[in-house]
Order: sequence, then structure tokens, then C-alpha cells
Amino acid sequence: MLGEIAYNLTDFDLARTRAEEALAISRQLGERLMEVRWQFDLGNIATELGDHSEARARYLDAVSIVRDLDARDIAVVEACAELLARLDQYEQAAELLAAADNLSCQTRRCRSATVQTRYEAAIALCRDHLGADVLATASARGRSLDWESVIEATWERLESACPGETST
Repeated sequence: MLGEIAYNLTDFDLARTRAEEALAISRQLGERLMEVRWQFDLGNIATELGDHSEARARYLDAVSIVRDLDARDIAVVEACAELLARLDQYEQAAELLAAADNLSCQTRRCRSATVQTRYEAAIALCRDHLGADVLATASARGRSLDWESVIEATWERLESACPGETST
């Protein structure tokens, strides 16, 4: 809770410290789903700080656990897509954003205001860099994916992304 408050106040150092502490406790207790949460938060913090290599590593850990546990965590997919957009992987990001949006509609999942803002910013980034036809095709591909295909595509896209070769 303190880490979330710190994150929302853009005190990323405190947010990171709290999330790292919570991750360590989760690991000690063997709470794999909570590991996802804290890796996700640490990835978000790294993304906000422009440390795309760390964000990628954190998100890959989260995706790996989500795959292992078949925990349908759509927020992880959205965060990975946002990072891909920041890594100039716009078509892949658009595909995953559309897939996540489709899954959110199917499950009646609502985004918080903060998450919705981040989602819209990622979509806008994709729209600004892709032609309408490419965006529509990527979005259609994403909407056609089932959960297993979405999480596998998320892993593959993120694993092949090269954080050192991007703009911020």
C-alpha cells in the first residue's frame, strides 16, 4: 500500500524500496501470485524511470509466473505492451493492447483511472507511429487471440525486444 501511494506521488525510490521488500517477502512465503504483483510494480517503476532493460526483465519474470500458474493477469499484458511501445515496437504493442482490451471486455474487467491513462497513452503512441491500415491489422490480430496465445505472444515479443536500441 505504501509503495502504491509513493508511486502515485511519483516517489519512485520509495515505491521501489517497498516493492522490493514485498517481493522478497512473497518469495520467502512462496506466494507466486504476489511475486507477479511486485514484479509488475517494479517493472512499472522502471518503465517510468526510463530503465527499459530492468522493466523488460521484471515483466519477463511476471509473464513467466503468469504462464506457469495460468493466472490470467491482463494488466501484465498491458504493461508489457506499453513497454514495447516505448521500445518503438509499435505494431507488436498495438496487437497486445487490442488483445488485452478484448480480454478485458470478455471478463468485464475495468481499468483504474491511472491504468486507463497509461493504456490510452500507449495506444496514442502506436497510432502516432503506425499507419491506419497497419494499426487496424495489428489490432484485428490481437483481438483474435485467446488467452494462451496472448500470453505466449507477450513473452515472445518482450523476449525479442532490444531495450538498448530505443528512444525514450
